[in-house]
Amino acid sequence: MSTKRKLIERAAASFGLSAAFDMSPEEAQEGLALLNMLAAEWEGMGISVGYDADAGISAESGVPAANEHAFVSNLATRWASQFGKTVPAELRAAAAMSSNALYVTLAKRPQMNRNPALPVGTGSRASVIDRQYFPESDDIEGLD
Repeated sequence: MSTKRKLIERAAASFGLSAAFDMSPEEAQEGLALLNMLAAEWEGMGISVGYDADAGISAESGVPAANEHAFVSNLATRWASQFGKTVPAELRAAAAMSSNALYVTLAKRPQMNRNPALPVGTGSRASVIDRQYFPESDDIEGLD
């Protein structure tokens, strides 16, 4: 798990900005604001990675190491234009692929209730009493 500052510096380095020399404290705060917005956007989509939005720039991010690349690459693609930098195609592709992977693996899927209008099949008989899908053969007319 990295600090927020480290994520921001890695994002800046990925689009060609040397974070140690070229980034002012104001720009670092702007990077933090974009990082917080990115995490809030993903949280709104149901992707919860444990990001700590309330902590400062020097605090631990709360993002597991396996998910840091998604934050870094997506922050870089959103932030590069403010520095007049172009985002390489490889970085755009990596950002899209990593955010899709996050969505597939971490998104909370809504619970689906069974439609009561649908017939109950064999797999549901233990939980439903006297609601059989197929009638008994005695009950079918014309099968004598």
